[in-house]
Amino acid sequence: MGEKKVNVTAMVDENTLALLRAKGNVYRSMMMCKEGIKYSSHSPITLLNDCCMLTGSTMLGSMAATTARLGKEGDIPFIVNPFKRIIVMPTHSPLDADNLWIFPQHIQAIHFHTRTATIIEFTNRQKLVVNLPLRRLNQKMMHAQKLREISLRDRSQGFWLEGS
Repeated sequence: MGEKKVNVTAMVDENTLALLRAKGNVYRSMMMCKEGIKYSSHSPITLLNDCCMLTGSTMLGSMAATTARLGKEGDIPFIVNPFKRIIVMPTHSPLDADNLWIFPQHIQAIHFHTRTATIIEFTNRQKLVVNLPLRRLNQKMMHAQKLREISLRDRSQGFWLEGS
């Protein structure tokens, strides 16, 4: 069996704000970053899994760890890079066509838009309309914050390798 190649053309990193499916035939994903927009021929799930693999896990492994830590299942946040403290949260089920991947550490504010949609304002002033009610997005943000607190506590107790 051959070794899996990790995509390094457009990597999820500490500058990633959101990851979306690209519309069109050329690219499969669009990455909102602090410095602008990047495109990749790889799907958002592949990009997230590649990021997890660089730190010795997989996306499914990280999601399972989050389920165990939070006691919640479904479209929950998970850690894609524990060393850089990168957490991502899906807006819907990962395979849902409406799903967007949001990196909550870069959210400056969230605003009501309509009964079924919310505007996310990132720290660099970019905005994104998310097909999710404000109340549901707030719940997801609380789960992401709880995961962050648990991972910081674990790290302070020596469960994470030092180095970041």
